[in-house]
Amino acid sequence: MTTSGHHPLLAAFQRLVRDRGGELALWSRGEGLQVTFEQLAERVAAWRQRLLRLPPYPVALATGNVADFPALFLALRCRDLPVVAVDGSLALPAQLELCRRLGVAYLLHRHQGPGEPLAAGVALATLGDVEPVAAPRGTALVKLTSGSTGAPVGICLGEEALLAGIGQIAAGMEIRPGDRVLVAIPLSHSYGFDNGVLSLAVVGTPLVLEPRFYPAALLRALSEGEVTFFPAVPPLVRCLGETSWPAGLPLRTVISAGGPLAAEFARQFRRRAGRPVHQFYGSTETGGITFETDPDDPAADGTVGRPLPGVALSLAPDGRVEVASRANFGGVLGVDAELTPRTVALGDLGTLEADGRLRLTGRASDFLNVGGRKLSVLAVEDALRGATGVAELAVVGVDDPLRGDRVVAFLVAAGRELDLTRLPSGVAPRDVRVVETLPYTERGKLDRQRLRELARRPA
Repeated sequence: MTTSGHHPLLAAFQRLVRDRGGELALWSRGEGLQVTFEQLAERVAAWRQRLLRLPPYPVALATGNVADFPALFLALRCRDLPVVAVDGSLALPAQLELCRRLGVAYLLHRHQGPGEPLAAGVALATLGDVEPVAAPRGTALVKLTSGSTGAPVGICLGEEALLAGIGQIAAGMEIRPGDRVLVAIPLSHSYGFDNGVLSLAVVGTPLVLEPRFYPAALLRALSEGEVTFFPAVPPLVRCLGETSWPAGLPLRTVISAGGPLAAEFARQFRRRAGRPVHQFYGSTETGGITFETDPDDPAADGTVGRPLPGVALSLAPDGRVEVASRANFGGVLGVDAELTPRTVALGDLGTLEADGRLRLTGRASDFLNVGGRKLSVLAVEDALRGATGVAELAVVGVDDPLRGDRVVAFLVAAGRELDLTRLPSGVAPRDVRVVETLPYTERGKLDRQRLRELARRPA
């Protein structure tokens, strides 16, 4: 494996191989496979040889959370090929259709049908009907937006931005080379890639990959893997807060990102696990943004922490959160020819507290037209959150031929009778549905599209 001056990420990985070659790099529990840094470098070199014939266009990587995901990413970077991170849990037809929509003609996936088998259960699918697009010059990674509009966008970053991003995360969260990271979230997602692949390849934190989401498997992985750092999402925090924890685990830091974490679930987790959950806020376009270092501070309630080192926050005139950082994306796949650093205005609305913490107040698009007046989804959710018996909630709006938007509230009861009689005037939703759980995506985000589909059905 060779690198050049424009491959600082590969150079960082090579230093780890040189200094820590015989140490564990990752443990893929689903595959029953443990790999040292030296063995990982050998896998990278072998994959580089197998991929020599690929032309200089972006390559989609959709193997899921297996040992070869980081190996294939590094091998493609050795070839100077941009990598498009695709969710491996998608069915192959959906992966192929996504590639067509993005203009990506080459897909590496878990061998499950069409495609040329390569090795280790990985296949290469070539989309002959696709005219491949070019990524901006210097692109190392293409992250995909959530695609909630049905038209996902490829956000392009160079190696310098990736290194800046993991450097900011490691400094802000005090991640150390000796830490072991449990990865149950998708490595293809921005959150999983940064705290997984980049943490391994740059900081040198061994990864423990656990494919099973149920509490017993996660607790075994935490114990047997000697895990010290655990990036989680709200559904994982909730289910782990409902089980008994063994004593003596070396786990030091638990973070939650990808969606709002209900305060009750955070408190329940602390009672069961004996550790707090640190709120982490980031985006596909910027990587990590804020982190809460002291979740037990009462002033932290309802906030997502202070900016990570190297991240500057401001608020646009319309209240949207603006992020200036060397980790910001530099271009869009199929649109830009060059990577150009930029300040990013997100879709989130927020306020900056006097102590520097960021408080999110909603989405710029989350305003409903109800009977001719504007109503904030966040205002309704805040009112419901204070009602007796509400454990978890979400509010969506759907088209209504008479009122413009119809407000539908989905509530999870906290084991006692709901009392919504004291809601402030003007925010009480007419359509309230009590459910056992709220739907979440594979990335741990609240699935509002699914909620809208449910809201359109009769109660």
